Amino acid sequence: MEADMVAKHISINLAEKSVQHMLDLKALAEDCHIENPLPPNVILLEQANQLRGMITIIQDRNSEKGDFIFYLERISSIVLER
Repeated sequence: MEADMVAKHISINLAEKSVQHMLDLKALAEDCHIENPLPPNVILLEQANQLRGMITIIQDRNSEKGDFIFYLERISSIVLER
């Protein structure tokens, strides 16, 4: 019974810290762009679902080698087209 209470307490604390951490990261990201605008030679790609999916695949350590190479080359092509 006491172990359940400890586990629940830890779980609640972790959830609260996670929410606060995400809020802190969001505030940091907003402040970063205000103080340090991007240089004029930086081009932001549209954050389309396809691009996000490909980035997710190349960042996944469990991705197959062939998938990693294919999607990395595809992202490289998109970057070079811009």
